[in-house]
Amino acid sequence: METENPRLNDTLQRMFLRVRVTVNITRPLPTGFWLATQNHQTLWVDFKYERIQDSYCLNYGVLGHTKKECSSPMAVASWDHMQPKYGLGNEQGMD
Repeated sequence: METENPRLNDTLQRMFLRVRVTVNITRPLPTGFWLATQNHQTLWVDFKYERIQDSYCLNYGVLGHTKKECSSPMAVASWDHMQPKYGLGNEQGMD
């Protein structure tokens, strides 16, 4: 895993942290995770992926084919039947 320092001269330059990690691309990409904070609350942390739009299926959350090539009807989130389950930054994962 690699990370970059978002601070310059002790000043936060942006509100995100860019990391490079190894993931199993034969499984749906994680959309985020719940982070336990110091005050015992949980915070959802969204994952945003760079440079994968051309080969990322929003129906299945996997790399390898695009929505245009996918023959499956759109997967939808159980809490909102109009929203795709997968997307670049959606917090809902496919069960």
